[in-house]
Amino acid sequence: MQNVPGSSPVRLAPDADPDEVLCVCRGITRGQIQAAIERQGLGKVQEITAALGAGGECGACAPALQELLGDGSAWTEVTAVNRVLSTDPEDPARIEQVDFLLPEHARYPASFAGQHVTVQGLIDGRWVSRTYTVIRPGPHAGVVSVAMRRVEGGQFTPWLLDPGASPKRLRIAAPMGADLWAEPASETVCLVGGIGVTLARSLLERMPDGATVHLDYSARSRGDLVFLDEFKALGERNPGFTLHCRTDDAVGYIRQRDVAEAVVRFPQARFVLCGPPAYVGTVQAWLLHAGIPASRIHIEKFYLPPPVKPVRRSWKDYGYRVGMLAALLPALWLLPGFEQMVPHHAHNVGHEDLECTDCHRGAPGTLRQQLQAKVDFWLGRREVDAPFMFKAVSNPVCLDCHKRSDDRHPSHRFLEPRFSELRDSLGPQQCISCHREHHEVRLTLSDTGFCSACHAELDLKKDPVTPTHAQLIQARRWETCLGCHDFHNNHGWKAPVQLADAIPPEKIRAYFAAGPSPYGEVREKAEKKLPAHAAQPPSP
Repeated sequence: MQNVPGSSPVRLAPDADPDEVLCVCRGITRGQIQAAIERQGLGKVQEITAALGAGGECGACAPALQELLGDGSAWTEVTAVNRVLSTDPEDPARIEQVDFLLPEHARYPASFAGQHVTVQGLIDGRWVSRTYTVIRPGPHAGVVSVAMRRVEGGQFTPWLLDPGASPKRLRIAAPMGADLWAEPASETVCLVGGIGVTLARSLLERMPDGATVHLDYSARSRGDLVFLDEFKALGERNPGFTLHCRTDDAVGYIRQRDVAEAVVRFPQARFVLCGPPAYVGTVQAWLLHAGIPASRIHIEKFYLPPPVKPVRRSWKDYGYRVGMLAALLPALWLLPGFEQMVPHHAHNVGHEDLECTDCHRGAPGTLRQQLQAKVDFWLGRREVDAPFMFKAVSNPVCLDCHKRSDDRHPSHRFLEPRFSELRDSLGPQQCISCHREHHEVRLTLSDTGFCSACHAELDLKKDPVTPTHAQLIQARRWETCLGCHDFHNNHGWKAPVQLADAIPPEKIRAYFAAGPSPYGEVREKAEKKLPAHAAQPPSP
């Protein structure tokens, strides 16, 4: 048993990195979520999900969202960890059952079949999150049990599961997800692969009397099969449960005809899938091909991160890396006193009095740590590249100066799920997609007909303008949109009702370059506090 120090709850640092990705499924950062909370007055996790999409996929970030909202009850401290080896101890990718012991009298809710929990470990001063299925759902009785595979080269499981390691600091969130037995099902077929068997283990733990459950379990080898004793005992006492195991090294992978036979055998069943993404995607396609409607297919959408395989480098590769490191040295030009040496020193309109370091914020860690992280990434020992000296300019940096409560097109609005394709093609969720620095202009987006990306199917019942929006859309007159509409609503401008009174396209283009505003005076100036000798820059 691994004891965990019991002390006061750990709070996230007030200067937490705004660029930290909290919602991994949608790539939404802490800064973007915090900005949406402040601007829209969001007070519930469900409101954040509706506004940004964060927390709408696997739900693993829900506790972090709850914490951002100021709810201190998002986490329960873990007092100790009990580990039970489930597979071959010599297998580096072995599976272990982990029991998280909770404080006495902890107010922790009961879990239901198929629910999962987010577990956080304090690794090198930073909370690292992972999501696991609760394999023994029900009243917790002071223990929450999960099963996890040790991921070679991973960040979390080696830290938690390696023997002889120092005491761990852990906390756990309340169970999330739907109760798979909430809607009674007379027949259920579980198609699981690898560690996905934890979902079947959770489902069978609360199997109702009279239900029929068939488990089709695929694993790499017999030594990789877990919970067999529990499954066999269940089959002996419950005739409604049947089990079929297959291992890749003995009988090969699951085939399409195996899935078709299950469909024939259980024609009215619901099908529950869990496992590696390739396994789940293939089996789902076979079920749909066999005529099973999507409404009868339940898929668990959270997966463990894949192992990182070390990449062997040649001496030629090392030469390239040294050259790349030398190429990073111009970052020194961003230091105070070196600004005039920067090749693209020319600022955009309104940024003339800004220093380089106003936008290019320092990267976390010391120079030695940054270089070490870079080298680890090049050698394949690190999953994500690390910034060197300065972090990339992102939305939180821009919004420090330019945030407005009445922005009609705020960057976070484009994080909604319905804009997923638009984000891939146009990138409107990033300020620098349209406003790139060092070009001496206001707008660097070359195609100003971008309104068509969202408004091509605009349909107004009472259209006050002449010609109507429908007529303009049909004629593909997208160059006229900005003649009437102030994109960010940051000027004293009232849209005309006659196209003849709109701002001509040439004046719009001149304004986007560096000319005067045809929309009138700026209503809100940038909020950046400049040095005393500098004037307040106008809003872009």
